[in-house]
Amino acid sequence: MAKSYLPAMTRAEVEEAYSKKPVVLFPLGSVEQHGAHTPVGDYRMAEVLAKEVADIVGNTLVLPVMPFGYSEYFRTFPGCLTLKPSTLYSVVRDVCECVLDYGIDHLLFINGHRGNEPTLEQLGRDLRKERGVIPASILPWDLAMAEKKTLYPKDAKTGHGSDPMGSLNAYFFPEDMRTDLAEEYQPPTRRYGDFQPVSPTKIDLNGTLLNFYLNYDEITKNGVMGDPGLCSAERGKKMHDIMVAKLVEIVKAFAKLDTRAKI
Repeated sequence: MAKSYLPAMTRAEVEEAYSKKPVVLFPLGSVEQHGAHTPVGDYRMAEVLAKEVADIVGNTLVLPVMPFGYSEYFRTFPGCLTLKPSTLYSVVRDVCECVLDYGIDHLLFINGHRGNEPTLEQLGRDLRKERGVIPASILPWDLAMAEKKTLYPKDAKTGHGSDPMGSLNAYFFPEDMRTDLAEEYQPPTRRYGDFQPVSPTKIDLNGTLLNFYLNYDEITKNGVMGDPGLCSAERGKKMHDIMVAKLVEIVKAFAKLDTRAKI
């Protein structure tokens, strides 16, 4: 089987692969806390998924993962390694241009961290305007959580520091999990009047959301929003299977999509 992971290829193999106009997958993620029991390097799963999908689809290359994302709101918890949006933009753009220079026109970000999305959109629009190519981005965890009703009991409370990342890591990297350290949600000491904090960017007033920019320890004292007891390697495997199946379908269709900007 032809290689799909670009760092493992020789120059001649890369040249041949580029000549076949492959889809290029660029995995990204972040290094940030997910409660006391789950490893901080969630970028690793994005890379593993990208490699699996590329091997299944064929004529698909995987770039080295970009491990650092924009996670400023987690900086008050140990383990966070974050970039400024401008730094993230510049590094990812430089890598993309190295690929686009060889005539690649199907570039898909496998983005394992929602906080990267605003930067990727800005980059995507700039590349469209300046290079004539429209890249795409997808959050793989959303593909699994779209099937939440089949994965969790009706009243299950998922969220950061809980699932989906707990179960996903229990499947992908069971040796790194520390379920003995799992902690329940602890409310923050800060109060917000009639509002309730719901995320690092949102507070709620009777169902109406207001953008309000918080650090995560101002939402939850210990970084946990959901139920860590949901963590299950079996559930993680189900989520993995859903993501792989959907990503394979997406990449196959994306390969046929006209990604050239209309000037």
